[in-house]
Amino acid sequence: MKRRSISILIAIMLAFTILFPATLDTIQVNAAVASDSDNSLSTEDYATGARQLTDEEIQWLEENQIKEEDDTHASSSVVYPDSVDNSNSKYFPSIGNQGTIGSCTSWAMVYYQMTYMINRALDRSANVSSHVMSPKWSYNLTNNGENQGTYATDVVKVLMNVGAADLQHVPVPNYNGDEIFYTSWHPTENIWRNAQQAKLAGYYLVSTPSGNTPITSPNDSDLDEIKKYLAEGEILSFETDVHKWYEDTILANSKVPENNKYLNETIISKCDVVDTVGWHRMTIVGYNDNIWVDINKDGKVQEGEKGAFKIANSWGDYWNNGFVWLSYDTLNKISSVNNAALNNSNRHTSLNYIIRYIVKKTEELSHLYAKITLNSAARDTVKVSISETTANGTKKKWNTIPFYGQNGKKCSFDGTYLKHDGTFLFDLSNVDSQVSASDLEKNVWEITIQDTKNDADSLTIKQVQLVDDKNNVVYDGDLTDWTTINGESKVVSFNKHVGNTTTIYYEGYNNPNIHYKVGNGEWTAVPGVSMDATNEQQGYHYKKVIDLGDETVVTACFNDGNGNWDSKDGINYKFGVGVYGYSDGCVKTISGEDYTNYITTIYYAGFSNPFIHYCIGNGAWTNPPGIAMNASTEKSGFYYKKVIDLGKATTLKACFNDGNGNWDNNYGNDYIFGYGSYTFKNGIIEKVNK
Repeated sequence: MKRRSISILIAIMLAFTILFPATLDTIQVNAAVASDSDNSLSTEDYATGARQLTDEEIQWLEENQIKEEDDTHASSSVVYPDSVDNSNSKYFPSIGNQGTIGSCTSWAMVYYQMTYMINRALDRSANVSSHVMSPKWSYNLTNNGENQGTYATDVVKVLMNVGAADLQHVPVPNYNGDEIFYTSWHPTENIWRNAQQAKLAGYYLVSTPSGNTPITSPNDSDLDEIKKYLAEGEILSFETDVHKWYEDTILANSKVPENNKYLNETIISKCDVVDTVGWHRMTIVGYNDNIWVDINKDGKVQEGEKGAFKIANSWGDYWNNGFVWLSYDTLNKISSVNNAALNNSNRHTSLNYIIRYIVKKTEELSHLYAKITLNSAARDTVKVSISETTANGTKKKWNTIPFYGQNGKKCSFDGTYLKHDGTFLFDLSNVDSQVSASDLEKNVWEITIQDTKNDADSLTIKQVQLVDDKNNVVYDGDLTDWTTINGESKVVSFNKHVGNTTTIYYEGYNNPNIHYKVGNGEWTAVPGVSMDATNEQQGYHYKKVIDLGDETVVTACFNDGNGNWDSKDGINYKFGVGVYGYSDGCVKTISGEDYTNYITTIYYAGFSNPFIHYCIGNGAWTNPPGIAMNASTEKSGFYYKKVIDLGKATTLKACFNDGNGNWDNNYGNDYIFGYGSYTFKNGIIEKVNK
C-alpha cells in the first residue's frame, strides 16, 4: 500500500482561512497520517466531536421531528439526475476548519447546513459574514463548558429555541489555547437578538437503508429519499464513525469517463470496525451515480462499485479541498461487491441519523421576548423558566436554554471565572407557539430565576422584562430593584391579579377535566383543562387553580374525558374567589367567599312516571303531587332520577307518588335524604358514588 504521510510543514500549510469574513482568523490543525498496512483513516490529530446518541437522545429525535408527508421518492416514476452538487450554490459557505476543538456537530449542522438553508430560504449569497452562521455560538451553548463532543439533539434544540448567531456577531478566531474560546455564552443583548433571526421551524429524520446489503447499484431505490432532497436543492447532515473509514483513490478507467473529472481524489470505499472510536458529524452536499472506485481491486467495473455522495468536512483543505467522496457501498454492512477476499465481518454503515431542516420563515418569527440581565460567577447553578397563564387558567411553561442549573463548567456567562453580567433574550413562542402582542398585556407571565446551590457564589438579578420588538414596547415586572439570591428562587411576575383566584379541590372521576368560564367570558374548549393530582387536602385527589383576573365567579362542570359529564343536570356549578372542595355534586367553601352548595341526587325504581314531593331542610313542601322525576339509565335497575339543589341545607325530606293518587310516604313518616347520591327502591335508601 502507498504510505500517505504528511509532514508538519504540510500540516501548517493546511491551516485554513475562511476567505470572505474579514473578521474571521485562521484555525490551525495538524494533518492525519494513514496506516502503512492498509488505507484505514487515522485522525488522531484532527478533532471530531459528535457524541454518540443514547437511546434517550434517539427517542427524542424520533418523537419531536416533523413527520414527512411527501413520499414521492417512493414512486417508480420519479427520475433523479445522475449527479447533484449543491456546494457550488451561492448559498453554501467556504470550507471551514474546526481545528483541535471538538465542534464538528456545530460545523456540520450550523456552519454548513443552517447557513445554506437560511440563505436558500432568503435567496441570498454566503459571501459576507452576516450571511454565515457561527459554529462557535451553538457549540459553546452545548458543550458543558468543555472542549468535548456535543449531541446533535442539543444543537437542534438550540436552533429551534434560541437560534443561530452569525459570524459577524460571533466570529471564529484562531484557537490559542485559551478556554474562553469554547466557554463563553456571548452574553450580550445584540448577539442574542441576532440569533433569533435564524431559527428552525422543525427537522426531519431521513431514513437510511436497512438490511445487510440494501445497495447493489447506484439505481437502488433505497437511495432515493436522500437523493430527493439533494436534487431539490437541500443539504443534509449525518453522523459517522470516521475512524472506521478506509481511504481509496479515484482512478482512470475507459468504462467510467466520469472518473476523469475527479482523478486522484479521495473516496471512502469501506466503513469498518477499528479499535478507536471517532464519531464525527458531516454534511452531504451532493452525489454522483457515475463515479467508480475499485473496491475489490480486480480492475473491473461492477455496478456495486459505482456511485458516491459528496461530503463536506470541517478539517480545512484535508482530502479534496475540504470535500470527500463516500461510496454508496459503504452503506452496506455486507458489501455488494463479489469478492471473497473482502472482509465483511466488522463492517459498519457509514450514514447515521441523517437530519433535514425546515427553517422558520421571516414572517413566522415572533419578535416577542423575555429579556433578563444576571450577574454571577457560577452559571452552572442558574436555572431560568418562563410561564404564561391565560384567563381560563391554562398554564404553559418552558425551561430556557442553556439555563438548566446542572452539569457544565463553573464559570461566568462570558466564560471567565469572575462575576460578570449577562443579558439574554428568550423567544416567548417557546412558551406559547401562538403568542401574540396582546398576550403580553392580558395574560399572567412569570419568570422564575433560581440559584440551585447555597454557597459562596450568589446570583444577582438586575433586570427582567418582556419586550415587544415589533411595536417597540417594554413591560416591567414586579422586580423593583436588584435582587441577590443564594440557593433560592425569585419569581418575577407580570400582570399578576392579586387575590382573584379560585382553587378547586376535586373528588370524583379519575383523571378529571374541568370545563369552565370566568365571569361572562368564553368557555374553555371541550373537554376543558385537566386537573392536577394532589394530596394537599384530605378527601380530595385533584386540584385546579384558576386565575379570575378582575372577575369574581367561575362557572364549571366536570368530565372524565370519555364522554361522562357532571354538570348538575346542565345547571353547572359556581365558585367564587377562594378555596373550595367539590365532591358528589356538592361545593364546600374551605376559605374565601361563601359558595357552599349541597346537592342531592336520587335514583328511583318503583312507580312508572313518578313524582317526588319534598321539602328542603325545614322549608316548605312542593305543591302536590310534587315534581316529575326524569327518565334515566345511569344506574342499572333504576329508571328515574332527580337532582335537587339544597343550597346550604344538608337534608331533604321526601315521598313519592304516581300522579294518580297512589303514594309511598313511609307510612306517613316520609323518607330522609342527606346530600350526595342515593338509590331508592322498595323503601330502601342506599348512598352511592355518583
